[in-house]
Amino acid sequence: MKILIGLALLSALAFGPQRASAATNADVAQFVAAFNTGTATAIGAYVTGHVLPPPPGADAPDTAQSLEQLRNAIGTVKTVTVQELPRRIVATVRSQNSGWYRINFVRAPQAAPHRFARIMTDLGLPPKGSGQSTQQYLSDLSSAGYFSGVVLSATANGPPMISAVGLANRSTAAPNTADTLFNIGSIGKLFTTTAIYQLIEKGVLSKSDTIEKWLPHYPNVQARSATIDQLLSMSSGIGDFFNPRFFKGSPERIRTLQDYLPFFAADPLAFKPGTSQMYSNGGFLVLGLIIEKASGQDFYSYVQQHIFDPAGMTSTSYPVIDQVLPNRALGYTREWSDVVTYRTELRPATQGEPGRGSSAGGVFSTAGDLFKFSQALQNGSLVKGLYEWNAPGNFYAGGTPGWNAALDIEKGQTTIVLANLDPPAAENLVENLQP
Repeated sequence: MKILIGLALLSALAFGPQRASAATNADVAQFVAAFNTGTATAIGAYVTGHVLPPPPGADAPDTAQSLEQLRNAIGTVKTVTVQELPRRIVATVRSQNSGWYRINFVRAPQAAPHRFARIMTDLGLPPKGSGQSTQQYLSDLSSAGYFSGVVLSATANGPPMISAVGLANRSTAAPNTADTLFNIGSIGKLFTTTAIYQLIEKGVLSKSDTIEKWLPHYPNVQARSATIDQLLSMSSGIGDFFNPRFFKGSPERIRTLQDYLPFFAADPLAFKPGTSQMYSNGGFLVLGLIIEKASGQDFYSYVQQHIFDPAGMTSTSYPVIDQVLPNRALGYTREWSDVVTYRTELRPATQGEPGRGSSAGGVFSTAGDLFKFSQALQNGSLVKGLYEWNAPGNFYAGGTPGWNAALDIEKGQTTIVLANLDPPAAENLVENLQP
């Protein structure tokens, strides 16, 4: 995870990009003008006028100070592309030192007097050139070190087209191929959501069921009133298990959902269930435990039998960390030295990995298998109505150090990008491949 300006969390659910309006382009131009001055006064004035201040007591970085640090590190920037999403504006810029960056302007609530809730930055990708083929674009990105992975693209009426570039294992020079397995991170939450909806469809669960109904001994008493619907919408108040206790322990020993509980289940809630919203890996871990209780199967067996097998996903699984998989890629991460610069050396992203993924993520899959799942999601063969649940667009992303995955389903076009590099390598590429 990277912290530049704000907390760069990968959302499990978002919507695909649209062409930017004149007003949006003007917003970005005003930001770039203030940023390029390099003065604390101009940058601070922009932030004061356009960005909501953090809530009292929040542990949030100083946006103006972070922007000033970034400007001092990379120099002036020039806007290359601007994309508009319902929840944010994404500007790809090229800096004076020829680096590519992505500026994310997260929209504030409509009632707010400021335009943006926060501004976040991360690494960007050079855009696809006019007339440049996708394969040449991917090859160029790979040669420059921007991307390593697999891209699948399919229309409603044709077979999927798959391109693979870069190395699955840099020590053995094994290349990425169409059959390479990648950690798809939080896209695994889609499998958990599918399982929950299957059990609701069968009448075993209800979205109004509480944690207490299925897990009466859950450690946090206040959390027991949270409903399945609140867990799905990340409004339960339950936090994250990726915390200092997790990384100081021995995460490689984690092999079951129960093994994750000591890292978060007894922690105080961030808010009363249903009163706010916060990204919650812990909440999806709890959903996995409810699936186990309601189905009478362990989570991994349930998903294999009721999702992977019916969808024909023969390569997808939750392997244990020491399991040998012939086509498994190795994730590679960069070590961030401060909030605005990074060392370019890549190292294997094995430190701090849990012994096995969970209902919150950590599945290994291929582009082909994810395409099969996307088809099953759209045709309702696994569960009815889940595809429409995220209307009007369907963009799913997952990431962790060394891995990034994105699945975009929109207007009859499916795009899947799997990368064995840090986020936002895959997300950036999906946005750059948009027509």
